[in-house]
Amino acid sequence: MYLTVKNLAEDKRYFDDVLDLVYKEWGNNNFEFWKGWIKSSMSENDVPMTFIVFCDNDLVGTFSLWRCDLQSRQDLFPWLGGIVVEENWRGKGIGLFIQHKAKEILKHLGHTKAYLFTEMTGYYEKTGWQFLEFGIDEKGNQVRIYSIKLS
Repeated sequence: MYLTVKNLAEDKRYFDDVLDLVYKEWGNNNFEFWKGWIKSSMSENDVPMTFIVFCDNDLVGTFSLWRCDLQSRQDLFPWLGGIVVEENWRGKGIGLFIQHKAKEILKHLGHTKAYLFTEMTGYYEKTGWQFLEFGIDEKGNQVRIYSIKLS
């Protein structure tokens, strides 16, 4: 299995594929929101950026790097978010690959720390992320905020 990452801004022909992936995961009848979300995350050399993950020539996932993912925590920056792995590719280490690539990119951009939030417990602790605290998302749900040093 040979995994590669490409910046969506450098190959926009995958825009609709990424939009389909993200909308299928979180859509909820707000297609234009997600379209704008991806469109505004297409910088070529700074956050916000969206990436496409390929296994050989198959698109298997996507992730983004943002200035803000959890609106109630504007003080934290940058964020790893929008991680989606195609259902039939889950459980094959692609999420771990995405985390590694995201950290590598952020470090290259000069960042020393990164953040993410999730409702999951247990997964990110196993991959080096440190639980920071609980936060509240835009729907009022309690979420777990994690940080990681990019050394």
